[in-house]
Amino acid sequence: MATNINKSENIDDIEMTPVKSSNIAAVGYDADGLRLVVEFGIGSKYIYFGVKQNVYDSFMASESKGRFFHAHIRGKYDTVKTRASRKDRGHG
Repeated sequence: MATNINKSENIDDIEMTPVKSSNIAAVGYDADGLRLVVEFGIGSKYIYFGVKQNVYDSFMASESKGRFFHAHIRGKYDTVKTRASRKDRGHG
């Protein structure tokens, strides 16, 4: 069974949810495209492709987002660093 993974870097349609973490500022998820977006405290955002709903749910339910991220997400999925959108750069 083939999985439809949306490798689009356009994340404008993904709602970001702030989280309590010393390193992670917010997390967003696109269930249709299986894309997880992680915004770090320094302002950088990364898209992780092929992340299933149960991984996202477990990530959001975890007590330590950083620990879960390092154990179950980082280095395990195709990843791309996003370019700042116009609004992120303060131009509108």
